[in-house]
Amino acid sequence: MLARSNVFKRCSLAAVTSTSGGSSNMSHRRRRRAPRLTLRQRGLYRAQRPECIPIETRASIRVSVKILERLKSLLSDAYSESFESFCTRVLYFFNTIDSYFLVAGLSSYLVVWPAPFRPLRLAAALFVAWVTARIADFYPVFPVLAVPALGALIAAVPLEPWTVLSLIAVNTGVFFVVQFLFMGIPDSIVARDPRVAFIKMVNSLVTVAPTTVSFAMSVFFSSYLSLLLYAAAAGTAPSPWLGVAAAWLFLAAAVTRLSLPTNRPSRFHKPDTPERPPFRRVLLLNIDGVRKDVFDALDLPVMRRLAEEGASHPQGLHTVYRALTNPAFASILTGAAPEVHGVMDNNLGRPIRVEGLADVVPSIAYGSMHVKHFCKPQWETRIVSLPRHSIYRSDDVMVSWIKEDLESRPEVRLFVADFSEADFLAHAYGSTSAQYKDALRRIDARIGALIDWMGARGLTDDSAIIVCSDHGIAAIDHSFLIARSERYVPFYLHGKGIRKGFRITRPGRITDICSTIAYLLGVRYPDAARGQVFTEALE
Repeated sequence: MLARSNVFKRCSLAAVTSTSGGSSNMSHRRRRRAPRLTLRQRGLYRAQRPECIPIETRASIRVSVKILERLKSLLSDAYSESFESFCTRVLYFFNTIDSYFLVAGLSSYLVVWPAPFRPLRLAAALFVAWVTARIADFYPVFPVLAVPALGALIAAVPLEPWTVLSLIAVNTGVFFVVQFLFMGIPDSIVARDPRVAFIKMVNSLVTVAPTTVSFAMSVFFSSYLSLLLYAAAAGTAPSPWLGVAAAWLFLAAAVTRLSLPTNRPSRFHKPDTPERPPFRRVLLLNIDGVRKDVFDALDLPVMRRLAEEGASHPQGLHTVYRALTNPAFASILTGAAPEVHGVMDNNLGRPIRVEGLADVVPSIAYGSMHVKHFCKPQWETRIVSLPRHSIYRSDDVMVSWIKEDLESRPEVRLFVADFSEADFLAHAYGSTSAQYKDALRRIDARIGALIDWMGARGLTDDSAIIVCSDHGIAAIDHSFLIARSERYVPFYLHGKGIRKGFRITRPGRITDICSTIAYLLGVRYPDAARGQVFTEALE
């Protein structure tokens, strides 16, 4: 007890001394009151003097730290790439509208279940909802055209206004629950910011996309399914209006299909690949989710340097429809449109079914888990865990792996890297947010540091570096190519033998990247590649 008392006396004396120096000369003057320390300042003050903390508190802190370290160790031991892959697939299943609207629509219908149960009618309603939504590809033109048919359906059954409102309300509740559980919480963990889940909820109100990032699209299509199911089960007798409504819905879906963006190939310019390859290796550095208008407005010294020392495309390359990471990146690697290579969205069960660059040249693809999902199983990948490293460190880990392989894997000729930070933060905070802009600046610096590192080792002498993006973004998502900011992405080509300061004026698409890489490496074009080669950028 005496030792403990002395400790507190020393602490008290230190505190008095630090705040009342020179008080002996102030006996005949008004004593100045020392400024009060804030809680933060007091915490820092005590942190600098551990002996000021009671022994019991220090023991509790040590126990808490050990518990946290043990939990972290257990989580690290339990982690595996296959487990993260499974979890990512589950998240995509609930976040992609193709599968989400079935889950949300059916569950909402069951909550507001009418009697009796009519399986044949329910099957017919499910068929109409599924086929029309698929024909329309969940494109936002369909909801506008479908409203008259839904109004006729409600009047024909008839359905009470309270029933319709109940279906919409339940679907709205399901949307926010699914978004929070399968997108908000995981993204908050990766961002190390609990606000992300709630920011995403607010931003989803103004986003139009085929995912649960979009309130309007998700709630409409799930409510559409619930409404058709309820109308089929609640109707007491067949009505001619039901047939009219179904015919109208199919017509609306067909008209919507005609309005979808098309994936036209670039003007054909694919010369024979040279016998002597222009470059020993190519680095394809993809900045995921670049909004080009924001990107161009920023001061990015490395991108400016690439444009001055190499070639660039000021207008930007046109991405593919749907403008999602997996379909777009698969198009970059195969030179084919999504309807050709088979990866139509980010959902499970979408393998590449045509030849890609990794089938014709030794390659390694780096990035987060979605890179593994759009690559063929036999392609070599190195996957960085976003939950383990956080979004702010994952790109640095990836760059360190690229450096390792550049030095130790001379047989590899194509290095494909996907920088995830900017895209993730655009989804989390918005594509015009300060967080998104700062992420683009950090990626610019990472790419510059990698190029400098390569230059110091003589690796830039026989390397071509391509900086591009897979898709743009509007608000907090992308896909439908409604906004220009979704459609066009930057393109830079750098290396010895590339014309300095050259501006590519020929219109291009991201499918051109595949053919251009094959030409630079002197290998044959993948079988399905329909892109052009930017030969004018070569000296």
